[in-house]
Amino acid sequence: MNKLLYTILLLTTFASAFAQIGIKAGMNISKYSYSEQSFDIDRHNILAYNIGINYKQPIGKTFSFWPELIYTLKGADIYHSYPIGSTGPMKYTNEFSYLQLNLPAVAVFEISDNIDYELGAGLFGAYLTNAKVKVEEFDGSSTTKKYEKDDLKTMDFGLVFTTGIRLNKTLGLNINYDLGLQNIEPDSEAPKIKTRNFSIGISWLFSKD
Repeated sequence: MNKLLYTILLLTTFASAFAQIGIKAGMNISKYSYSEQSFDIDRHNILAYNIGINYKQPIGKTFSFWPELIYTLKGADIYHSYPIGSTGPMKYTNEFSYLQLNLPAVAVFEISDNIDYELGAGLFGAYLTNAKVKVEEFDGSSTTKKYEKDDLKTMDFGLVFTTGIRLNKTLGLNINYDLGLQNIEPDSEAPKIKTRNFSIGISWLFSKD
């Protein structure tokens, strides 16, 4: 993780020398879906983060191609319900770290000289760099362990949606949603797992042109 962050920071050091390159960061509200619903399993969102760089390439007056390379954390909290008299772990917090490439096309509508509205959609591909689960017991104790190499699929892909406003052509306030289409569960007999991620963030372009 540290190496990825150092790489991103190194790239952004030189970003100001190039037009339409920017940086972004935000908060993730993440959960994943199961193909089967179970009355004794309850899934909750986890709060996480994303950080990365982007590049705006105008396509005509209204549309722009806006690729992004981000480090993003996804996952979910899992709670189990046990029959009376039974015991077991209270909560599992699953965290999946991805290096993700977003490829959205974004329409930009000028509201005023200093405010633009942005609306876009596209594809994303993500490479799993790390995965771990924190197991919390009813007595307050907890243990953390990493997933093994074959416990999850390495690649994820899906659709990305984005909307927001940009102030003075540089400062962006954005809302994004990642809809995972890939089943990241490698066991064909197990319920399918697909990532879902809602994020709120800010971005900054180093140039207005």
